[in-house]
Amino acid sequence: MKYIIVILTTILFMSCNETIKNVESIEVYYIRDGVNYPIDINCEAIRDKGFDEIREELLINDPDFISKFKIQYRKLRPSNSNKTFNVKMQAITHFNEKSDTICIGTFNQISINGKNANDSKELMLLIKDKIGVTPN
Repeated sequence: MKYIIVILTTILFMSCNETIKNVESIEVYYIRDGVNYPIDINCEAIRDKGFDEIREELLINDPDFISKFKIQYRKLRPSNSNKTFNVKMQAITHFNEKSDTICIGTFNQISINGKNANDSKELMLLIKDKIGVTPN
């Protein structure tokens, strides 16, 4: 049974790595720099109309950025953690036929399509640099 789980996980990540080659664009939604909100914002809520006044968005088509993004994206691995976190950025990565939703928290926490992944300060800094937000 354990062997089957390892094989399935490997296949899943291999297919993700194949898909990541075909990134067309990345939509980034983020809470403005310096804004503190009295409650944690979850991944689904960051695009809600209630956050329009404190949220910015940017569509990225820049091939150089997308190339750097793909390098960091490939480094992400599933995490055993199921903790929730305060989402500050959401990157919707568009491929040919699908999209992945990556949420990034205050302290570099990451989730991909609702599943926690390893923290990535590098990915967070790459996106913050592109959108012009001061790193923590």
